Amino acid sequence: PMKAAERFFKKVFLPIDYSTSVSHNYLPFIQFMTFQMLFSHISRVLATQAMLLAVGVGTGMALPLAAVTAWILKDGLGHLGAIAFGTFVNTRFDSDPKRFRFQAAALGKLADV
Repeated sequence: PMKAAERFFKKVFLPIDYSTSVSHNYLPFIQFMTFQMLFSHISRVLATQAMLLAVGVGTGMALPLAAVTAWILKDGLGHLGAIAFGTFVNTRFDSDPKRFRFQAAALGKLADV
């Protein structure tokens, strides 16, 4: 089970022939970017929750928590869709990188809507 999970994550998140197709600093860069994106999303969630409380969306905990949970689910599902798209078309990235970069940016923005 652990080997299967490791293979899955390598297939989804790393380029084909990872160790030979990229420079030695690729993995630290990706790790840094992953943490940056994670903390960016956490700060957005906290800011959204604070904004909802500031404008008076519910005085108890139930309503603001429900709104933030719905927002997290929407955002999370959008990003999972973008990852799934990238996984299915990753072998075609080299043939037309500008088009796929644009599509990835558009899907990322769509996930934020």
